Amino acid sequence: MTEPQAEHKEPPERTSLWARVENLFESMGGVLIFIMMWGIMADVVGRYFLRSPVPNVPEFSAMVMPVIAFAGMAALTARNGNVRITALVRYLPDRARRVIYLVFTVMAFLAMAIVAWQSYVSFLQNYANMSLREATVPFVLWPFRLLAAIGGMLLCVRFLINIWGALHGSPQSAAVEE
Repeated sequence: MTEPQAEHKEPPERTSLWARVENLFESMGGVLIFIMMWGIMADVVGRYFLRSPVPNVPEFSAMVMPVIAFAGMAALTARNGNVRITALVRYLPDRARRVIYLVFTVMAFLAMAIVAWQSYVSFLQNYANMSLREATVPFVLWPFRLLAAIGGMLLCVRFLINIWGALHGSPQSAAVEE
């Protein structure tokens, strides 16, 4: 006997300029993951089979990780694709769920605003000093810091959109409805 499957809801079409910017950063994160994956694979094959590792792969991976982390978060949050644990929350009344969602979204916004601000300050310092990451081939750090700061700022704006939606009951607060 098969269990009835939950009906799959297709996410609403995201065609606004803001959604396109979020999708661009999400795609950039995917491309960087792909490049990093192939670089690490080439490094492992070179290191263990050819006794000649690919230079600077660990350094490149370390610089790209924050960009990857922040690049897709805004688009993921817009689609409510984050992992949520609803074991206790689903038994609360609708108003209590909305308050909890709002409180945690405000807390996430504040935390991400601090991270985005510090990423921006780090970008400014690296750009002013033209800081290099010393490796076999020196890497300029500021482009990676700038992309991480922009990704963090995108996520902050997405949190503000979700807060607005939660306060005004718009469809952006779909996570509250579940």
